[in-house]
Amino acid sequence: MRGSSNLFPPSDPERAHRNDTIIFERTPMEFSNQGKNEIKTSTDENILAIPEEKLYLVHFESNDVFFPKNWSNIKKFRVLISAFSFTLCNALSSSMFATSSENIAQYFHVSYEVAVLPTTLYILGFVFGPIFWGPLSEAKGRMKILLPVTFGYACLSYIVSTAKDFQTLTICRFFCGFLGGASMIIPAAMIGDLIPPKHRGRVVAPFSMTVCAGPCLGPIIAGFVLKNKNLDWRLNAYLPSFMSTCTFIAVMLFHDETYEPFALQRKAEILRENTGNWAIHAPIKKSLDLKIVFTKFIARPGAMSKDLSLLLVALYGAFAYGILYLLLSVIPHIFNSNYHFAQGIDEIPYIAVFIGCLLGGVFCILSDIRYQRILESLNTNKPIAKERLPAMMVGSLFLTAGLFWMCWTGDFQKKIPWIVPTLACSFVGFGFITIFQSCINYVVDRYTIYAASGLTVVTVLRSLFAATFPLFSQKMFDKLGTRYAGTLLGGLSGILIPVPFLFYKFDEFLRSRSKYSTKEA
Repeated sequence: MRGSSNLFPPSDPERAHRNDTIIFERTPMEFSNQGKNEIKTSTDENILAIPEEKLYLVHFESNDVFFPKNWSNIKKFRVLISAFSFTLCNALSSSMFATSSENIAQYFHVSYEVAVLPTTLYILGFVFGPIFWGPLSEAKGRMKILLPVTFGYACLSYIVSTAKDFQTLTICRFFCGFLGGASMIIPAAMIGDLIPPKHRGRVVAPFSMTVCAGPCLGPIIAGFVLKNKNLDWRLNAYLPSFMSTCTFIAVMLFHDETYEPFALQRKAEILRENTGNWAIHAPIKKSLDLKIVFTKFIARPGAMSKDLSLLLVALYGAFAYGILYLLLSVIPHIFNSNYHFAQGIDEIPYIAVFIGCLLGGVFCILSDIRYQRILESLNTNKPIAKERLPAMMVGSLFLTAGLFWMCWTGDFQKKIPWIVPTLACSFVGFGFITIFQSCINYVVDRYTIYAASGLTVVTVLRSLFAATFPLFSQKMFDKLGTRYAGTLLGGLSGILIPVPFLFYKFDEFLRSRSKYSTKEA
């Protein structure tokens, strides 16, 4: 154990004046074992003897067990898996409900366009929710936001599952999306809290897969549920309800605060409890004025959206995400209308999209190994955001090629077998996941401490794209035809190909213009 048996009183001038702070290096048990009687506490007799405030200011040190990046791999795994399960639950819920729209229309006696409204409002909830949840997780801590949000989401999900009228269904779906928006922000920010930069990409990969798994696997599950005449659309609402309940229990049991300022506050609380020294404190206030929360934290994403590099990379990620949700309309159009697949079977090509996402995830992990070697060659642990972009460069080519290939071959069903456009779907999945994951890695590395606010901008834009793309996709493909509608999408994707290349070339200029960018190697 380093240091004396007390907490370095002011009589030790060398330690009392070393940076005017003390870095407590002992564990709570060690402090407890030293005995509370050795520490003077605040009584009427000794209150004047309490040293300066800075003397008992707590900080993290390199091997600190309280520092989230120093937690055991098992603890990190438990925390991240419970958070990722919330993301998967939300992604599945959006796509499974979208697949049930026709059955909902029949049940509530509304038009198909009206029956799509619960899905649209759910995704619009993703637009408004992150505006609050991301900044609030920086103001109040990840745990204080994630726990009530998962509980509220589970409760509303059961109301949706048992709704007796369309109005209740629609309103509750919006608020489910509003709460579910936290699942797109907080887990990604927690990766930045827990994982060092050189290993971060490998953990972003499974998070990206949970986002991709919803739109890819949800329609398949929902399609086979609806094909069974003994089941109805409510089962597609009950499944996410059950998942969200399990997620809430997992968060309650396994979660701990990961955001560094509040993890440090937790350290100070444990040390105060185990030593009886009330003067120990962390450099953060326990409560924030509501006005400060709104003017400083919630307004921050709006201020960050003026950052050119964040705005452009968020728009590109949003376009790729919108394409993923657009496939909810395109794939049934190609394989049901053109190839005459039956319901349930026409969702099978989503497996090809998911396989493409899996291969893209593997590619991103290999790209992360390259990133790690770059950091090791520079002998630094500081992130280098621009080195996340090469994976996005490759993904931009695959996405564009996949869109042209899928839509042109899918329009010649009499000459080209169904497997050909199905293989093209894997290219679209590969392109999406590499762009999406590179976008998250880039934002987390570039903005670090403000990662949640930066990811809020990314999530709001991509949710807008995901909500609006399916609204016009069906009519666009009906009027233009599969070939020409696909050409329009592929052309837009092709125009965006230079984005990651230009970002890489002019990275230093963009970083110098950024107010919130962290210092890089």
